[in-house]
Amino acid sequence: MKILHLSDLHLGVSFKSLKGHNVGRHVNENILGNIDKCFRYAIDNQVEMVLISGDIFNNIFVSYHYAHRLVDRLKILYDHGIPVIMIAGNHDAPKMRGMHTPLVVLSRLGIENIHYQEGLPDKPIKLDVDGEKIGVLPLPYIPISNTEDPDEKIRGFVELMIKEMNDVDIRILVTHYDVAGARYSESDPLANSYYKLIASISPSSFIPEEFDYIALGHIHLHQVIRGYDNMYYSGSIDRMNFGEAGEDKGFIIVDVEGDTSPKVDFIRVDPVKMVSTPDLDVGDEDPLSNIIDFLEDKDIEGSLLRINIRTNIAGWRKLREKESSLDNYLLANRRVVGYRIDRNIRRVEGEIEIGRLRLDRRDWLLEMMEKYIESLGEIKPEDKAEMKKYVRKLFEELQ
Repeated sequence: MKILHLSDLHLGVSFKSLKGHNVGRHVNENILGNIDKCFRYAIDNQVEMVLISGDIFNNIFVSYHYAHRLVDRLKILYDHGIPVIMIAGNHDAPKMRGMHTPLVVLSRLGIENIHYQEGLPDKPIKLDVDGEKIGVLPLPYIPISNTEDPDEKIRGFVELMIKEMNDVDIRILVTHYDVAGARYSESDPLANSYYKLIASISPSSFIPEEFDYIALGHIHLHQVIRGYDNMYYSGSIDRMNFGEAGEDKGFIIVDVEGDTSPKVDFIRVDPVKMVSTPDLDVGDEDPLSNIIDFLEDKDIEGSLLRINIRTNIAGWRKLREKESSLDNYLLANRRVVGYRIDRNIRRVEGEIEIGRLRLDRRDWLLEMMEKYIESLGEIKPEDKAEMKKYVRKLFEELQ
């Protein structure tokens, strides 16, 4: 049996941190183009089932524009008689009662061969494919409280569902969790990103010996779970952050052949172009010219660009004063889709190191600091007044 496994589409992703024109639209059109490649491959190569293992949309408040366009593509598979099984990931999971993605409509209507699982299923999905009976357990992301043992909860549920799959020829599990032992993308080791879940799940909790294939979603890096030759992350279908700038993206084709280990092939697509510079010490005399000089011979056209710079406060102020010139160079002349500057402020004599702190809301921050000083009960009123004076002086210098 030939299966196509893809994951983490994140349709509706916005890239709001980048400055540019229609950056989100550019990325989402690229995602849709890669979905087209997946589905066309399925049709042209006699794939018998498509699995989408979560995070289909970037958030629950998905743009219905992208939902409609995804459904148009699913219909192509439906018209060719290819079953599709999809599950909710942590980005798709309802955050409150009554909140759902548009794909819930598909499951409620009971459309044949198109399955979307948002909550825990009552029973596995059973399909007849070319004379073989296939059992698929769709295990979407379900929030687990701090008082629960995640491994115990998942293992107990999987054990219960396996009892319902004794009459099938092939068993498949589709799930969306952070599996212990998996590797993460370079700059997004989940510990410090919004991908982080409450707990990593032990691979053994899914009872992998009972399944012919386990399709994983959540981690964006394509990989097999070490020690388990039937448990794979397909990785995301496109690049979602600059930590993934150098990664190949795609989907995987799985050949399940009875008692042998599944044969897995990774098929590459064309991810959005991302460029991230090394740390540039741009100085404080003319940081704009130094940035332009570095980028002049670099292949940045059509990319999402991250410029990493080191400077002091004076240099950062000069760069901000020439922001329109940088916009013109990158967006108009070099045709960059969108860019952002990540800065590390160097400490020099007479200045304060502020790291990556953004001071766009200086008035609010000053007010909060003054309130904090006022709340210090042991400090004399005259000392509080002196402390507030120095805080205001600091903010005037930063301005």
